[in-house]
Amino acid sequence: MGMRLPWKHRGRWFLRGCMGIFIHQYLGMVMILPILVIMAGLPVATAATADLVVMEPTMVPMRDGTRLATNIYRIAGETGPAPVLLLKTGYGRTGFDDQARRIAARGYVAVTQDSSGRFGSEGEYMVYWGEPPDGFDTVTWIREQPWCDGQVGMWGGSYMGSIQWLTATTGVPLGALAPTASCSYFYHNVYNQGGVIILSLVRAGFGANVYGPPPEAGASPKWPEWYLTLPLMDFDDVVGYPAPMQMNMIKHHTPDGFWRETDARNFEVMDFPAQHIVGYYDFMCWGSVYAYQGMRHRSASARSRNNQQLVLGPWDHGSLSNSKTGDVEFGEYSGIDV
Repeated sequence: MGMRLPWKHRGRWFLRGCMGIFIHQYLGMVMILPILVIMAGLPVATAATADLVVMEPTMVPMRDGTRLATNIYRIAGETGPAPVLLLKTGYGRTGFDDQARRIAARGYVAVTQDSSGRFGSEGEYMVYWGEPPDGFDTVTWIREQPWCDGQVGMWGGSYMGSIQWLTATTGVPLGALAPTASCSYFYHNVYNQGGVIILSLVRAGFGANVYGPPPEAGASPKWPEWYLTLPLMDFDDVVGYPAPMQMNMIKHHTPDGFWRETDARNFEVMDFPAQHIVGYYDFMCWGSVYAYQGMRHRSASARSRNNQQLVLGPWDHGSLSNSKTGDVEFGEYSGIDV
């Protein structure tokens, strides 16, 4: 292992990091995701250009009667069944149109969907707590469609990576997952440093327009002062906006029953290959490596256990394509496009 392989090499290249050496098969694609589907044994159709891809919007029914806004991407004129790649998001499905078109151009059916209560979807947004049943119902619905060959994979990063685990925890059949910077237990997302809350996520809860309050709260210049708030239970009073979900996360500072529905660590019921990508400096690194190890040692079959891939690199949260993290420049080829 003493020879250093060039980063530009289009065969196999190596990421040397704190967890060891991991082999990544680079296929010269604009995305890493299709590798995962190949690992699952799904066929890859001849690539078409993205402008030949058509998008069909629809509303997918859930068990509670609500309907979730969903976009379906396919190559124009293709009517036969194909493997499907699903992205579920709380951040707006239309923001992933380019990724979905690139996937569909490879011969897959790409599906993007807004979480319940977000953007075009009906219902109430319950953050992680509402994702497992909606994920199960969505995958079940997709598998029943004539354009699906029965195989459904998922992709996405951060919240969208964690949704994949919350879908998988239900036991719904999945062909493959590609979670980037994800966590299989939301408690460890918020309290991942020995039970100490990550204050930057508190700010995100008040400013990201995810938990309810207007996003301008997160842009306030008073946050350096607000970070000193004690007790933390007074945070919403200090900020001046009600954020009941965020405040419940603060109040439940131990892994009690409040978090149970966000716990997707039952790897024993999961039977699929997965590609786990995360940065050394990402606050979700611990959770991503934990999920990789869980699937590698505890998932349902030898096929699943032997087809887990972990890609580590010098990135923080959301900076996989950058060569610089913090004050350190890691070189031209340290970033990847996912």
